[in-house]
Amino acid sequence: MYTVAKSSIIHELLDNEVIIADLDSGIYFSLRETGVQIWQLILKGFNEQRILDAFTESTASVDASAIQSFIHTLEKEHLIQKHDDTTTNTQIEVELPSLFSPPLFEKYEEMKDLLMLDPIHEVDEQGWPSKA
Repeated sequence: MYTVAKSSIIHELLDNEVIIADLDSGIYFSLRETGVQIWQLILKGFNEQRILDAFTESTASVDASAIQSFIHTLEKEHLIQKHDDTTTNTQIEVELPSLFSPPLFEKYEEMKDLLMLDPIHEVDEQGWPSKA
């Protein structure tokens, strides 16, 4: 099973996209297409095989290697990590598409310096985004 890698990872589902920010590095990410559903299944405690099974059961023409590559990218970017808990969620509770489209993963670093300014802890009388 997978879990979000650390407490500094925040995420939000907006329309048909998941936005993830790593507050430690200042890097943010966009997940689209089936990446949204894969992320939702990860949050529900699904392991890689159960994610593949869920897509195979409900979606035509699944590209298993695309799903595996996407999950490994999330791991490589330290957004998720494997967890030893052997309990698996059997309820999908995520609406999977009837037609498979490869998951999209985008990484953005151009706002890194701005995101690294902590608006809660590093402000002075001038306000944000001035460093204290």
